[in-house]
Amino acid sequence: MDIPVPGQSECFTPMRFATGNQPSRDLRLLNERQAILPLEPIAGADVHADLTQWPLRGLGVLSASLQGVRHGPLGRSGPCDQLYFGITVSGRSIVEQGGGTLALQDGDAVLLAPSDRFVMMHRGRVQFLGLRLPRAAVESHAGNVDRAMMRVIHRDTPALAPLTRYMRLVLESTHSSITELRPAVVRHVHELAASAIGFSQASAASAAGVGVRAARLRVIKAYVATRLTDPRLNVADVAGRHHITCRYVHKLFEYDGTTFSEFLLRLRLDRAHRALGDPAHAGFTISTIAFNAGFTDLSYFNRTFKRRFNATPSQVRRGDA
Repeated sequence: MDIPVPGQSECFTPMRFATGNQPSRDLRLLNERQAILPLEPIAGADVHADLTQWPLRGLGVLSASLQGVRHGPLGRSGPCDQLYFGITVSGRSIVEQGGGTLALQDGDAVLLAPSDRFVMMHRGRVQFLGLRLPRAAVESHAGNVDRAMMRVIHRDTPALAPLTRYMRLVLESTHSSITELRPAVVRHVHELAASAIGFSQASAASAAGVGVRAARLRVIKAYVATRLTDPRLNVADVAGRHHITCRYVHKLFEYDGTTFSEFLLRLRLDRAHRALGDPAHAGFTISTIAFNAGFTDLSYFNRTFKRRFNATPSQVRRGDA
């Protein structure tokens, strides 16, 4: 078990845990650290837990393989300003809250209020994704979410599958990449979760097309952000990775008022600009910083950099701009 040191959350340090030969004891030790929502064994079930938690400001992420356990506030109320968004990626889970019971399976999700005690039970093996979200951030996109509480958000809900794919993409990325992209990651998760929650409350058929389009674009943008340093990244790569056509990728960016090339260039220039002002990169040449941001042509980099920031890379490095 690897528990993060207090104060390390802003470095996106994950906490990893797996049960061993004495799972009940291991769960008790984990709960004593108060690292995650408490986990308890289900009587008579084979117990297994292999999980990782990533703490971020404004977002908590739990990715886990679970069996024979239940989790939740378990006898104590949580904060009223938080929401818990649980996705049973595969397998079957049972949720209990406020006298109600529902089942999630193979991609279904549920929105819960930790302020009202709940229990999620996983008797058989499940792959599970839990998101701790600020209520205010979600409601800024989806409006009041009370109507969506303790209801199955079905796996085919627009934005739910993209949210799951996006989280998989994020968690497969290097810790350094996610640390650098932390604000964007948190914002994208808030927006995707809000889209799924908001659609579960809506009945207008037209919302489906807009929701799916917006969700796809967010996932694609996140994918691009994690691949900036690859100079070979192009529309065909993005389209193939997401099983859509190149034309559709271009259309998604057109809806957003930009182009794929403009978006990619902006992210790479922003990355280079941050590096030029970062003392940790003081030993790197400007050309190295440009190449590390995904540029292959130094002249093109200098020209587009000056057009974007109205200053040369050298001026930014010296602090003259």
